Amino acid sequence: MKTAGQDHHPHENNNKDNGPQPTIDAEQYMRDEHAEIIAEIRNEIASRDIDSFSGLQALADRVFQRRNSRPRDEFCGLSADQMYRLLHIPFDSTEIVSFSDNFPNPPEAPALALVSLLVDACGDKGLKGTAKGYLPALFCREVATGFLGEEGYKEMTFGSEVRKELDFRELHVVRLVAQMAGLIRKYRGRFLRTRKCEKFLSSPSNGKLYLELFTAYTRKFNWAYNDWYDDLYIIQEAFLFSLFLMHRFGDEFRCVTFYEEKFLQAFPTVLDEVSDRLCRSKEEHVRLSYSLRTMKGFARFFGLIELDSNSSMLIRQSYKIKKSTLLDQLVSFHV
Repeated sequence: MKTAGQDHHPHENNNKDNGPQPTIDAEQYMRDEHAEIIAEIRNEIASRDIDSFSGLQALADRVFQRRNSRPRDEFCGLSADQMYRLLHIPFDSTEIVSFSDNFPNPPEAPALALVSLLVDACGDKGLKGTAKGYLPALFCREVATGFLGEEGYKEMTFGSEVRKELDFRELHVVRLVAQMAGLIRKYRGRFLRTRKCEKFLSSPSNGKLYLELFTAYTRKFNWAYNDWYDDLYIIQEAFLFSLFLMHRFGDEFRCVTFYEEKFLQAFPTVLDEVSDRLCRSKEEHVRLSYSLRTMKGFARFFGLIELDSNSSMLIRQSYKIKKSTLLDQLVSFHV
């Protein structure tokens, strides 16, 4: 099992592929990119009288700056500079994107519902944990039955019951993320609400609580923690690009494969990060990882997408999604 924090999970890179050839050739993509840059620099040199190395360097810098600010089809109209900011400084790029914690109504999101139950249970005196530092089994069971309903509970437990925190993975994830966000802490064996949490609970519509949980989930929690696929951190790093795609194309229900293809189009070299797989191709591995982590583990968990009523999240590549009202309330793109 992988660790929940970002700093500890290893990357496994391998260029071999035992499965079918992917539709996107990452190596060819990079060769084409380099060839275009060289051709553009040569054209600039041919049209100018360059007589020094500093002049050549200045010319190359102008070419790169122009290319980096140019809208790119593979980024669905974003420039390389804009993509860099979405990937690396998503919450500090206000000229491109802004976030709001001011919602007309409390966000309808499983993540917020679970963290609300958790901080309520902590109360003023805290919630006593187990000897191993987990949430108490009775609390986990009560939350699971109330949150999932009778049928959902039976489906999750396969007719058994929740005996520990790890049996209810969504609650386990919320507990970890709430700690990373500084909403709860452990002290002398008890889970306690923090002053930050108390302050956020007094804000209208729980908007500040939601945004703090959202920020910790996207920047601190390791999305690869809950599955056995390769790390592929670019999937998590590109969370804001995925929201951009949903913002742009999500007014109607589209098959999840549409977004998988847009992701692969933008980041074809992710295929190089996939280790050898005997049962599926590298592309299929990336698609599965992307849809599982981005759509189910993130967007649906935070109430940012709606699922077609005729679809099932359990049937991969057949379900359809569209953006929710909450997505447009949460994030605004200025591009």
